[in-house]
Amino acid sequence: PHGLGINLGTTPATDTPLFTTFLGRAPRLQIIFFDGTSKSNFASMSWVFSTFSGFGSAVWRVPLCAVGDTLTNANAGDYDAIWLACAQGILPAIPPGESAWISPGWEFNIPGFPWTATTLGATAYISAYQRCVNIFRSVSRQFKFAWNPSCSGSADSGGIDAATCYPGD
Repeated sequence: PHGLGINLGTTPATDTPLFTTFLGRAPRLQIIFFDGTSKSNFASMSWVFSTFSGFGSAVWRVPLCAVGDTLTNANAGDYDAIWLACAQGILPAIPPGESAWISPGWEFNIPGFPWTATTLGATAYISAYQRCVNIFRSVSRQFKFAWNPSCSGSADSGGIDAATCYPGD
């Protein structure tokens, strides 16, 4: 994805017009985060599709696991049905002739997210990322994937070298 985007939060109907006025044009894309504060919140995602439908191109931030779980749960298949529901819900929101960008397990190389590679290591992160991507690809080839390390992740900051976690193309 390219161009200036907007993280709409949970109030796009209010935030988008304000941002558009400020920018002088509509944003080219939106960044949408699924709720990973618990597995049940993540699984209850229908509000995301109704709230963000019709807002155009997007980067969809998809948790690899929710608070209270780890990459072990993701790699055991505990999130397969949720990722499948995400893919099936996003597909109709893709503008004609475009792709949807999916960012599974973003900023994995710093502590703080349940899918952090700093806890269970690069292999666990890579496996969960690939599992999620394969489920999305089973739904449609319109999905593109954004591997999204944090710029601030390093061994000095309690993070892990992002290059060791590259999941491949």
